[in-house]
Amino acid sequence: MEKEKYRNITTNSHFRTTITASSLQEEDRVFLFLEEQQRQQQKDMMLAQQYHAAIASSNTTHQNNETFLTTTTPIGNRSNDSHDPPSPPRRESVDIIIMVMGEARNFQRWHDLWNNYLTHEPEPVVLGNNYSEYSHIIAPTPDASKLSFVYASYDKPVTARYNETNSTSDFNSYMVISHSKTTRTIYMPGSTWTQARNKLAEEALLDERRRGRKYDYWVFLDDDVEFHCRKREGGVLFDKKQKIEIGQICWNRFLDFLNFDELIPQKATLLTVKMGRKSNFLTNYGAVSNADPFVTAFKRDSLQYHLPYATLREGMSEHNSAYVQYCLMFTCMKQSALYIPHICGKNNDHRPYTRGFNTSEIAEAAVQNYGPYLNMQHCDNIEYYVKRVFIRAPDALGLDLQIPSKNETCDSVKYRFYDWEAKVLSN
Repeated sequence: MEKEKYRNITTNSHFRTTITASSLQEEDRVFLFLEEQQRQQQKDMMLAQQYHAAIASSNTTHQNNETFLTTTTPIGNRSNDSHDPPSPPRRESVDIIIMVMGEARNFQRWHDLWNNYLTHEPEPVVLGNNYSEYSHIIAPTPDASKLSFVYASYDKPVTARYNETNSTSDFNSYMVISHSKTTRTIYMPGSTWTQARNKLAEEALLDERRRGRKYDYWVFLDDDVEFHCRKREGGVLFDKKQKIEIGQICWNRFLDFLNFDELIPQKATLLTVKMGRKSNFLTNYGAVSNADPFVTAFKRDSLQYHLPYATLREGMSEHNSAYVQYCLMFTCMKQSALYIPHICGKNNDHRPYTRGFNTSEIAEAAVQNYGPYLNMQHCDNIEYYVKRVFIRAPDALGLDLQIPSKNETCDSVKYRFYDWEAKVLSN
């Protein structure tokens, strides 16, 4: 009913973008605006109260801008007399689907990373530089029934050494021998980055229908990503220029972090890591509008604003899918891409593909993909792409107070996702 009402209201608009002042009776428009404004003021007031309560309860001193996180409720004993953290109750793990696209030769590395994560013993999440200053909480033990891993290769199928054949209608698909029964590979011959990510997104939708439960996070990764993170030992975070971890332990921490709602700003729509070598991570909370999509963990309740990725006409720069996403973020969900503190990553391979930067082409792709749902003609604004404007805070609540609320005029873009979802699930 809501969808039909929206479509009827927007039929006569050139781009059918949003509900305008002329589309509603004046009194209804004013009422809706005031109602939404009141809701947002109440939400901001609640966040502010929580933030100040957290500061008061933490009783900590942030030194040298090297602080990490605080929590709304102290967990365990923070006495300076003990350096042994308590053992808080374990929580249940969240549902996550991991989707990687790349060359078949890189499958084994990801297969090992995934299986080692499923069997690793979670560490405490270090919330500061030592035990006496901050709380510690422990990530849940991974539950394979709530986790899925899909690897899409575009150059050739993953060899039979690692899998058992299980054909599908469109692609060769394999169930991989793994700790997780839902781990599998898909062969997408000749697929571009955009085509592969959208196909993986379709697989995630179908997988949710098969399992009868939605995932909490859809995580997309490039196959050549290498994670770096800040070394810690005995509850102490080393100076970021002195000690760096690489590989498995950083991958584990990335996934463990997704299990803690209280560590993640409510207004964040996606989580990622800062791109760069070795110690290029943030030591506090940061968020931007145009984070590189090489690592992207979408919150499930925000997917309808982000997906599917913008498809491109032949010959366009493959970067344009990401650039259209940047424009969408600036327009609808500004500065809601969260950089996870103390973790960064880099792409090790530089493969040949169509590159280029042309704002006219970006706007063309944006209008072509979003035209029936949202006016995206302004996507030729170069400011969306050339620099990253950070907002920062010492913790999740502090960042939540700075992240702008979603642009209410962008609610129409959800129907792009719903139309795509209906098409996928009808096949």
